[in-house]
Amino acid sequence: MTDEVAVLGVGMHPWGKWGKNFVEYGLVAAREALAMGLADRVVPPGQARSAAEALAREIAALPQQCLRSDRASTLEGGWLGEGEAMANEFRRGMAVLAAPGTADGVNRFRGGAGRGGAPA
Repeated sequence: MTDEVAVLGVGMHPWGKWGKNFVEYGLVAAREALAMGLADRVVPPGQARSAAEALAREIAALPQQCLRSDRASTLEGGWLGEGEAMANEFRRGMAVLAAPGTADGVNRFRGGAGRGGAPA
């Protein structure tokens, strides 16, 4: 997430200008970050924190066992080769699916919960 004045780091800018940070390019940089996948949304200036906090509340409302498994897989996978990382993700996912209560969550998802902004 970024607001229309994107500060995403310093380095090789997509337009080839070394050492310039994205804030110098304002809205154009925010839109470029969105297009490149560095951000998944752009909000008006001064609203990034409130939007990020709202997103955090949405994420926190999701099934914790899934979130924790995904987080662990991401942290562990950074040190593994691609095949090992995929096997680790699969192993963790299967453990979540086998856990008590998961079938209820799957049925709620099939019914529309957690889709298109609907509460999980």
